[in-house]
Amino acid sequence: HTRCARVTGVQTCALPICFPVTIARYLELSELRAGKVPVCIRKDYIFYLEFFEGLLWFHIDIRRWSAEVKKGCKRDFALIEDLIEKPIYALIREDDIKLARFAKSFGWSEKCQILLLDGSKAYIYANA
Repeated sequence: HTRCARVTGVQTCALPICFPVTIARYLELSELRAGKVPVCIRKDYIFYLEFFEGLLWFHIDIRRWSAEVKKGCKRDFALIEDLIEKPIYALIREDDIKLARFAKSFGWSEKCQILLLDGSKAYIYANA
């Protein structure tokens, strides 16, 4: 979308168009880094990135699951990956099987298993 914005002047995602600073560096420097920053807002989903303890974390809110929504998510996330020069991580609870499948369909891999404060298990996935 950012590539299209350079040509058409229309930006459909919430990614800032800034070329001297990478998106990851923008999030590190931004006052918004204390929380989730929306980087792609769609009717059916919103992508957020959060810079926390030196790592870039991915969050997604999906309002409606469908093959079309999944296709759109993959397309938009590929654009985000092209703009970011760092690995992106996601924490997925053990019982969230649908989200784990979704992450794997993006080509993400499980990096480690952790125990959360409430005693439940979760997995750290990464795109790198």
